[in-house]
Amino acid sequence: MALRDAGADVTMVNRTETRGRLAAELLGLPFAPLDGFRPAGPALVVHATTVHKGLPFALDDLDDGAAVLDMVCPADGPSALVTAARRRGLRTVDGHQVLAEESEQQFRLMTGRTMPGVN
Repeated sequence: MALRDAGADVTMVNRTETRGRLAAELLGLPFAPLDGFRPAGPALVVHATTVHKGLPFALDDLDDGAAVLDMVCPADGPSALVTAARRRGLRTVDGHQVLAEESEQQFRLMTGRTMPGVN
């Protein structure tokens, strides 16, 4: 919602069409089913499903300056999506980076201090 409120053109994409359409309707967003989703041209794609071994969608049609934010945190390193995006030279933020940032912010909110070991 923050992206939409900042003026971005946001589309809700979901694996389950019924739930995705309901969520999109409640949020006032257009909907696209994940099956067959091929992002083309957006500046940012945010992936928040649990898919991390295979690609949830193709990256072929993304602009060279696009960024991919993947919320997935696989234990064995970057997800297949982040790996493929990096191979294409796209900017990426992986789930481990997101988790680290969230942890630092939570620590600061709870203690009023910077988390030890963070520069």
